[in-house]
Amino acid sequence: MDGSKTYKVNVPADVPAKDFWSFTLYDNQTRSMLQTDAQFPAIGSNDTGVVQNEDGSYDIYFAPEAPEGKESNWVQTVPGKGWNTICRLYGPLESWFDQTWRPGDIELVEYASSEASANAETAEDITLRITVDGRVAVYGVQFDTGSTSILPGSEETLAAIADMMAQLPDLKIAVVGHTDNVGGYDSNLDLSKQRADAVVADLVNTYGIDNARLFAAGASFLAPIASNKTEEGRALNRRVELVRAP
Repeated sequence: MDGSKTYKVNVPADVPAKDFWSFTLYDNQTRSMLQTDAQFPAIGSNDTGVVQNEDGSYDIYFAPEAPEGKESNWVQTVPGKGWNTICRLYGPLESWFDQTWRPGDIELVEYASSEASANAETAEDITLRITVDGRVAVYGVQFDTGSTSILPGSEETLAAIADMMAQLPDLKIAVVGHTDNVGGYDSNLDLSKQRADAVVADLVNTYGIDNARLFAAGASFLAPIASNKTEEGRALNRRVELVRAP
């Protein structure tokens, strides 16, 4: 799932869990729990305040910000970070094993626009992810399909990257281009490297970042963070990542 978007899952009534049920969110890259403002990126029936629907079911939301009025049933996500979740039933009962009870599918509530994604990538966000994870995916730097020219509207994210570099004056980063798996390996490798080159050049020439603190690399389609079988997954895989370098 995309950390910049809003999703909902319905947990039907009469959950077959003797003890309790929960959803926990995990980072697609580290496979550890997603690091957010909360101590644990999770929600469950043992949390006080979770609101039940009139029919006995629960609607749980996953988004960067709580949908209005849904704060008690919300788990925070992080723009630029892909995530997945595990639904756990503690003390599962018979209707779980015979599959007469099933949780609903996770549904996309709304798409975040490219502009919204870019606006979400502040220097503070990028600094946090670089400091904690050693890497961060950015989606606010936009390219036309098959092009290596940075599109207008990418300036806010580029400025945020430059601000992050200013806040961490000893930091060196690799700018790594990634693609989906449409097309061959070699063409995607060239495209991903040239896009990373374009980002490095803009940071140096427009924002005055020392070239010695940057280098560009391309990963082609070798490091997906989502399935390439869907357009949504391919969109997540078409990204530029900043990786802490020695």
